[in-house]
Amino acid sequence: LDKARGRAQYELGVSLTAVTGMANLAPEHFAWKSWWDVKKDVWEPKDAPKKDDKTKKKKGKKDEEEKDPGERMGSVVRFHGIPIHSLRLTFCQDVSGGMKNPVGGRDSDTPAKLVISKQELEKVLTGVDEAAYVNLLYFATFYYKCAPSPVPVKKARKALIAYNKKQDIPDKRGHGRSNLYDTIAFAISQPDIDSVYLLTEGGPTEGKYLETDRFMRHLKRLNVYYRVRVYTLLMGTSRSGAKFLEEVAKSTGAKFYD
Repeated sequence: LDKARGRAQYELGVSLTAVTGMANLAPEHFAWKSWWDVKKDVWEPKDAPKKDDKTKKKKGKKDEEEKDPGERMGSVVRFHGIPIHSLRLTFCQDVSGGMKNPVGGRDSDTPAKLVISKQELEKVLTGVDEAAYVNLLYFATFYYKCAPSPVPVKKARKALIAYNKKQDIPDKRGHGRSNLYDTIAFAISQPDIDSVYLLTEGGPTEGKYLETDRFMRHLKRLNVYYRVRVYTLLMGTSRSGAKFLEEVAKSTGAKFYD
């Protein structure tokens, strides 16, 4: 823990909490060393609860976030309410035709989905740690990248924010579809990336693979050595889209949010 940062630090905290049951300690070296100096002679490990233990309370998403070790690290930047722990990450933002619809439904007077999602992304870019390396991808029928590879936030924060502001839904005919596979494939293959946050309003309608089984099979194969976690967010009500995005997240060891 004394050298770990970002996702590695967070995951070490999760593991230590699971092993010791100490849910009130931040994933920081000083906190755990101080605890161990006091408890090392008296602490005894306990058996982990069995997966089929019916007495175990089923946690909802809110409960999971409340007990997230990363929440005890102090100020945590959030993307649509999701805590960001990584310092090597890429955001994939949907700019397909469906993102022009109001976030509250077609007949509402609420802002467009793309307006809200870009505002949330700007908040993250404004508050993310300057030690982070970030890239931005925007996708419809094709994907567009801010940079060939992740850039240091310390030097490129203003450029990242400016690039996000100017993105919009393509106005060319046939360019408003949703290419998920090609976007994710590029995102996870970037050097030194460990986390991807993908926001979309549904499943794929364009790209190398569209059928769910083929998509997942090739994604898993591609990610065998990259080991990147793809967190997925659904900005819509599509049940098929939710099921698909949940499978993407699950296949990479990440979480799905709606």
